[in-house]
This record gives sequence, structure tokens and C-alpha cells, in this order.
Amino acid sequence: MRVVAEIQVFLECTSALIPERTSYFKVDPRDTFLGILKESSDVGQIHAAWMGLTRQLTLAQENLIKYEMQYRRPIEGEDLEVSMSPISTDIGIYEAIEGEDDRDFHMRYIYENVPHHEDQIRSPCKLRDGMAWSAIIPLPSNV
Repeated sequence: MRVVAEIQVFLECTSALIPERTSYFKVDPRDTFLGILKESSDVGQIHAAWMGLTRQLTLAQENLIKYEMQYRRPIEGEDLEVSMSPISTDIGIYEAIEGEDDRDFHMRYIYENVPHHEDQIRSPCKLRDGMAWSAIIPLPSNV
């Protein structure tokens, strides 16, 4: 929990140093993953939340690197060129879960609609049909 909160603050502060940046990466939108990890007793759901959160932490690091590159962009006349291509998901994608309190709905929405998570699921149909998380994201064999 502390790591997520601290990296989120760091992302916010770092992105604020870039005048043209109007948004920043959200590590755990609407406390989806951490909320499930704290409250759920379903092993499949806990595993899915852990997989989602670890992917988000990896993406947070990538975003910090991107923000640093944008902040240090070359001074006019220098030969060094920094790629400004975004790796962030459009922040508007999370608007659909703003009024919802159901964290399972949030997580299903994130896995279905956020491109960085789509490759983690075994079957998009099972996700949309509301199947158990263990059918959507396979549990490790030792569980």
C-alpha cells in the first residue's frame, strides 16, 4: 500500500514539472487492485488483482522514465532527440468506473478496456460473461 501511494505522489509531482502534461499515470485507479487484495477471499480474484497491480507498478516505472525524458527534452540546437510518444492510457478511459463502487466491476473493466492488461487474460469472452477469475487468469500450478 505504501509503495503504491508513494509512487503515485512521485508520478503526480514529476508530471507537474512538464508544462504541456495535463494528466499523469494512475497506479491503482479507484483503489481497485489494493481494495480487492485487502478485502477479497476469492483466490482467483486475489491473483487477478495481484497480476494487475504488478503490471501497473511496471507501467508506473515506465511512465516515470517517460516523464524524465520529457522534462529533459533537448535544448534547441542540440542533436539529441527524445521520443515523445505516449505509453499512457487515455485517462478518460477510467470515467466509466467513477460512479461504481463494485471493485470487481472496476477490475473487469480495466482488464477489458485498458490495452496494457488485455494480454493478461486468457479469454475476453469469459471476462465479459462474468466467469470466475481463475477461468480468466490462470492460477499458478502451485496454488
